[in-house]
Amino acid sequence: MKTRGFEVVKKYQDKGINLPRRQTLASAGYDLEAAEDITIPSIWRLNFVRIFRLIRNGHQLYERDYEMAEQLLKPILVPTGLKAYMPEDEVLILANRSSNTFKKNLALPNGIGVIDADYYNNPNNEGEIFVQMLNYINVAPVAIFLRVTWVDALIVVLGISLKKRLKKYKSVLLRLQLVV
Repeated sequence: MKTRGFEVVKKYQDKGINLPRRQTLASAGYDLEAAEDITIPSIWRLNFVRIFRLIRNGHQLYERDYEMAEQLLKPILVPTGLKAYMPEDEVLILANRSSNTFKKNLALPNGIGVIDADYYNNPNNEGEIFVQMLNYINVAPVAIFLRVTWVDALIVVLGISLKKRLKKYKSVLLRLQLVV
């Protein structure tokens, strides 16, 4: 019986995607690779400077400016070609590698990515894991290449299992019924 691990999604089944692995016994997380070459454009090359100047100089912004800013600052979704399975009381945390922020100036705009156990095999996208990335300092675009490790995945056990939560919820409901 499978407890936890990774599988390649159907879309990338024959593309030579590597399953994540921990590089050493003491590694906290699994190293994830990109499923394809992708370029993360710089926000500074996408008309962001114009909007930044408008804001900085106190000019009025119009709906078109707000829409443009939202598009410019929208993160790029990098596909991993993977899905993760784990017990219901565990979660997969995606964390940026220190080399991404220090050497490449790439960030996960959501801080960390959270992949819940019930995301596995969901009907919308088979549970494929995507990582949000933003190129916020570089003027030039940054390339992420196929099969290059660029994000860490950590499996974390939650403090309370779903079974315990359901049991507690049922006991509360039972007590409420007795009171009424």
